[in-house]
Amino acid sequence: MAEEPLKKRIKTEPQPPPRPPEGQIEGEAIAVVANRVADEDGLQGIRSAFRKKLQRIDFKVEAKENDLKAFLEKFKSNFLKQIQKYLAEQKGLKVYLVLTISYLSQEIPEREPWIFYLGTEAHTIQTEMQIEETIRAIFRQLETKNDNLVRTKTGLIIDQIYWASIFLSKFTPLSGETYQPLPAFLKNKRAIINIQNTDQRCFGYAVLAYLHPIKHNAQLPIFYNKFFKEHKLDTIQYPVEIEQIPEIEEMLHLAINVFSFFDDEGKARFPKYISKFRGTFKDEIDLLYWNNHYAYIKTFSAFIHDLHWSHRKKQFCKQCFGFFLDKESYNLHIQYCTTAGIPDPLYIFPPEHSFLNFQNIRYMEILPFVIYADFECLLFDSKLKAGEMTQFYSEHQPCSVAFKVVSREKSIDSFPLEIHTGPDSAQWFLDRVSEIETQCMNILYDEKRMVFNEDDQEHFINQNECYICGKDFLKAEDKVRDHDHLTGRFRGAAHSKCNLMLRKSNKIPVFFHNFRGYDCHLITKALNQFPKKKIHIIGQGLEKYLTLSFGEHAIFKDSYQFLAASLEQLAKNLFNSGIDYFI
Repeated sequence: MAEEPLKKRIKTEPQPPPRPPEGQIEGEAIAVVANRVADEDGLQGIRSAFRKKLQRIDFKVEAKENDLKAFLEKFKSNFLKQIQKYLAEQKGLKVYLVLTISYLSQEIPEREPWIFYLGTEAHTIQTEMQIEETIRAIFRQLETKNDNLVRTKTGLIIDQIYWASIFLSKFTPLSGETYQPLPAFLKNKRAIINIQNTDQRCFGYAVLAYLHPIKHNAQLPIFYNKFFKEHKLDTIQYPVEIEQIPEIEEMLHLAINVFSFFDDEGKARFPKYISKFRGTFKDEIDLLYWNNHYAYIKTFSAFIHDLHWSHRKKQFCKQCFGFFLDKESYNLHIQYCTTAGIPDPLYIFPPEHSFLNFQNIRYMEILPFVIYADFECLLFDSKLKAGEMTQFYSEHQPCSVAFKVVSREKSIDSFPLEIHTGPDSAQWFLDRVSEIETQCMNILYDEKRMVFNEDDQEHFINQNECYICGKDFLKAEDKVRDHDHLTGRFRGAAHSKCNLMLRKSNKIPVFFHNFRGYDCHLITKALNQFPKKKIHIIGQGLEKYLTLSFGEHAIFKDSYQFLAASLEQLAKNLFNSGIDYFI
């Protein structure tokens, strides 16, 4: 479709930044024709395609706007008008809003502004009643995204809102129609009553099959026709769309769940609509929807039972298809399971003046020993083929390794920096880790008695709160002396319970930067030289390991998971924080 340039009807001016470019916003892949419409404030152009089934409407913000919430309130009337106009032409629509916003850095005022296209997900609207709530949901999304952006890139503030772009597309909802035969797999379960209707009222028949059960020939529509008027099912619009179901539920005082499948056999089942009235209304019904047709699921457990091999009696969650062998586990799961997906706010803060307490006291103590290590590799050409479509072009072979053991107590830190070169670097390193593990354990198991002098005694007597948890001592017998078993040094007065929980750790973490993505491959190749070592892996996949335990005490971890930046950048940040911290 040829595009008519805006400049023929709109006076163009250089206006940085530009509105969102074509194809940049998710869901937009249309050829467009631009028309000038000048009867609304700020309206710069309406672009449409496929006989107005797709529309994009751009509003230019002329005034200085840097308060997002205030701007959205002003823009609401224009937004509402465009949705109402489009809904009058189409049966249903999907809408999302994109704002073009520039942000300034408070920390670096001289830096050029960041330009962001803040967009929402697509929202469905079918009736006038849904417009207000949808607009509120869209505005909430934009405000949440703005909040998260400011938190992620600290120091940013809105400089100017330049464009508000509305994207509209025609929505044709799913609806129920005439009889459709069931796949053999589902039919053989004998758990579904599929009414053989010849009109578009399959939804009504499916509901009546539950309300008025028939023992024989329940699939014949003739048994249900007389009940349509009794339950006001003759007043609803057929074919019934999924979005109509909440209104019907309120009319019938009946919770309705809808399930479907996406394969030909009927095995790939999934929940399509789960009622928000579950637990509110006494009665609940399950329907199957496929090929624009509804049927009544008479026995849900039989409908879903094959998803797990166990023949024991199971309870299934209709929202996630999880199964449970006892009622207690099922009830606990239902409290947390929801079909709403991830909530809009990514950051949910506790109420004002509330406090969070750290309960795992044993993890508050600094580890006695930590090993920091790094490999260097040489790359060799490889001609190895792994299947018809995959060929390795280089092989990484370790050529050197360096590591340093760091102790929190300088008085016992007698471990120098060690470097080894050669093709056996990985095996040599694991040998040294085993030897150092033995040395460290000998130190840790040689627990020192408490060194308690007169100053410590005075400090202990005057101390009124636990130095571990910060709470007051309510009973004299709860107050005990805590000391460092590594050095014997008195650390302070503590609750007896806190003192017992603050146990020393016998683990020695070995940190590599990007261990998960690179170094773990070098180490695992050398593990076959240690058949008697106990190995335990927490994997993220077949080729990525989050942690790797080597023996009883050494555990390899990835420092990149805690500090997501290059070593060069981390060292630079540390140096910038002050020479005292850069050792």
